[in-house]
Amino acid sequence: MKEQRLDAFIHDVRTAGVERFAANVIGNRQRTSTRGGVLKAEAALS
Repeated sequence: MKEQRLDAFIHDVRTAGVERFAANVIGNRQRTSTRGGVLKAEAALS
């Protein structure tokens, strides 16, 4: 897998949408907490 610039990565996540990116690209829909936690993919953007 080729590395990409951080700004390009952020653009890709926002373009696909966090939910879709987490499920289809990363294959990880884990959350930061079991109660009301955000997707780890979304937390990475913050």
